[in-house]
Amino acid sequence: MGPGGTGKTTAVKQLASRNNRRLHIIQVHADLTIEELRGEPGLRDGNSTFQPSPLVEAVKNGDWILLEEANLARPGITAWLNNILDDDGVLSIPATVAFPRSMYHSE
Repeated sequence: MGPGGTGKTTAVKQLASRNNRRLHIIQVHADLTIEELRGEPGLRDGNSTFQPSPLVEAVKNGDWILLEEANLARPGITAWLNNILDDDGVLSIPATVAFPRSMYHSE
């Protein structure tokens, strides 16, 4: 939080780099949906597929996430994110599987 152009994103990028962490930057906007944050279902060679979002990949790999303009998120989005960010957080993806964050990364 703070005024634009003061280096907030740059500071997070440098911190991630110094800690050898991959950083996923997600631009939040008023129309952002939970489905966008989860990933997209698809079809390949007649089979159903699921393309995980950068957020899902970050959770699975223990990467860092930066939510740009997080204050623009609707309440439903922040409530869903809280489920992931809790100490015993769970990332739920309908029609696939729900998995605890700790299942993939213990930090």
